[in-house]
Amino acid sequence: MCIFIINTPSSIIPQGVEVPVQEQDIGKVENNNRVNINIFRLSKSNKTFPAMMSTKKFPTTIDLLQIKRGANPHFCLIKDLAAFIDTHKHRRRRFICKRCLYLTTNGDKYRLHQQLCQVHKVQRTYVPPKNAADGSDIFSYLPPNSNQQVTNFESDLPFIVVADLESLLIPATPEEALRGIVNTHKPISACYKLISTDTSFYESPKIFYGTNVIAKFLDSLLEDAFKLREILNNHAPLSLTPEQRDDIDSQTECHLCKGAMSESEEYVVDHDHLTGCIRGNPPSPFNTMLN
Repeated sequence: MCIFIINTPSSIIPQGVEVPVQEQDIGKVENNNRVNINIFRLSKSNKTFPAMMSTKKFPTTIDLLQIKRGANPHFCLIKDLAAFIDTHKHRRRRFICKRCLYLTTNGDKYRLHQQLCQVHKVQRTYVPPKNAADGSDIFSYLPPNSNQQVTNFESDLPFIVVADLESLLIPATPEEALRGIVNTHKPISACYKLISTDTSFYESPKIFYGTNVIAKFLDSLLEDAFKLREILNNHAPLSLTPEQRDDIDSQTECHLCKGAMSESEEYVVDHDHLTGCIRGNPPSPFNTMLN
């Protein structure tokens, strides 16, 4: 579903644009050919992600996979993005959001998703497995004037959501079976609970059942998400007592990576933006990247 572009006709590339085409010149190529060009790339673990979505309104759109060899980018034409992303064989039509690579076989869900997704930047949700081969499950930091990555630390998320859904499995009708449908999931109940590292924060589990259970579940979850965003945007102030200041000054290792402190580095006070509690004093660039 992906073919290499070996030779590029000179009529496609406008004057003043060098080949291989650089990202900043994609717009010129779009205008010259009256075509929308979307760019996708591969992560270190060979996961496809959207890198640049066209803002043009031309009638034709093409999707390109950008592969870098050295300093120069090379492009492959993606003929079928859904088939390129999802290699499983499906008998039903698949709809894919090019902005986040959300994939579904339900046209109504796809159109609703597009309305919500278009207000956000292009992205792809990726949760790396523990002990990932490419190290993507570990946050790393390269200290100044050092060639050794610091990776051996963990930091808790301020909030997590634990959720569960229950549904009945309804056998497909003869008409649905002809379209490749085997069973239909009918939601009957849903529940979620917000958990925080702040021990003063408590919310009872939210439980939903009956008609429109999924809509009720998502509406409530979205409402809580906005509340949590407000909480996280309002950072708890940093307040140091003289005793805490003395304790920070007497530390000899970074509380995050457990590495020994160096006189050549600048250290700052790191505090929990949710509770205001002092956590330690990591290197300044480290603290900035972590936040």
